Amino acid sequence: MELKEIACVTGKPGLYRVLKPMRNGILVESLDAQKKKLPLGASAKVAILQEITFYTDDAEGAYPLVEVLYTMKEKYGAQLPVHHKESSDEEVMAFFAEVLPQYSRERVFASDVRKLLKWYEILLKEVPSVLERPKQESAQEEENSEENEEKPKRKRSTNKAKAAKADEPAAEEALAEEAQPKKKATRKRTVKNKSEGNEE
Repeated sequence: MELKEIACVTGKPGLYRVLKPMRNGILVESLDAQKKKLPLGASAKVAILQEITFYTDDAEGAYPLVEVLYTMKEKYGAQLPVHHKESSDEEVMAFFAEVLPQYSRERVFASDVRKLLKWYEILLKEVPSVLERPKQESAQEEENSEENEEKPKRKRSTNKAKAAKADEPAAEEALAEEAQPKKKATRKRTVKNKSEGNEE
């Protein structure tokens, strides 16, 4: 199962797995021990977790929920320092600030974070594998990091090549100057020989 298959439904608690589309809606299954199947009409408000974002104050303006879940798993594992019911609003928001420092203080509320904590608890219990960051994504981040380290070296090599090319015309001019006097000397000797022949 993947996060793109898991959704929340407005007005209903918990999370649901999207099974298949129907003529007038979709069929979902509760993500719990009961695995209860529930048909939802076209008017139902269903949000796929992979498409949900949190408001931020940076240039992007939003941050994916899935990335927040990955960060929570990497940083805290199964032992979160807060609970969606027992912790105070101040504790909940302080926790979220550690996970997503750039979140919008005006548009993200404690109720949003409590919902996030509840979803994390469900996912950790029912499908913990979806909280692991994809390996391809991690490998791509490492590759980008290595490329950034190699860029200065490549620039230095390019500068050396440019310097070598800049020296080539000067070297050619020097060779031309050395060769030119030799040609003139040869011509003088030829003229001298001709004049000697005329005297005889």
